[in-house]
Amino acid sequence: MVAARHPELIRELILVDVVPGLDTDAAPAVLREFYQVTDFASRDEAVDRAESFGFGGTRADTERGVFFNTRVRADGRVEWKHHFAQIIGHAFDALNAQNRASEGRDPWIDLAAVTVPVTLLRGSHGFLQDADVAEFTRRLPSATVITVDAGHNVQETDPASVASAASDALTRSH
Repeated sequence: MVAARHPELIRELILVDVVPGLDTDAAPAVLREFYQVTDFASRDEAVDRAESFGFGGTRADTERGVFFNTRVRADGRVEWKHHFAQIIGHAFDALNAQNRASEGRDPWIDLAAVTVPVTLLRGSHGFLQDADVAEFTRRLPSATVITVDAGHNVQETDPASVASAASDALTRSH
C-alpha cells in the first residue's frame, strides 16, 4: 500500500513469499494448529515440533529460527517471543474478516498501482502455490520472480537470498 500510494518513498518493492489474494484459509489453519502448543521443555522440543509441521529447512535452519523466536522463562520452560502464539489466531481471524468484508474488491489493486520495479522472492516450499505465482506473473508481467530453496520464512531459511535481492535492488540504477 505504501508503494502504491507513496511511490516517492520506494525505489523497488520486494515481496517475500506472499502475494495479494493468497488463500489465507490454508496457511493459518496450519499455523493455528502449530501454535496450539505455546511452551516447551526445551528449544529442541520446539524444533522437533516445527519440523513435524514441515517448517524450516535443514535442522540447523529450524534451530536458528526457533532460537531467534523463543525465550527461556524464569521457570526454565521455552516459549515463543512477543506472545505471537496467543495473537496469531486473532490476527488471522481479523485478516479473514477483512477479506470477507472487502469481497468484490480486487486484492491486487494496490499492487497493480505500484510504479517501481517489483520482485517476488518465493520459497520453493513456502505457502505460495504455483497458481498464486502464475496470477502474480499474469498481473505484473514486468515483475521478476526468484524462487529459492527455502520455506515461507525465506529470511530465516535462506537469508543470503534476501540480502542478495535487497543488495541488487539498492545498486540497480532506475
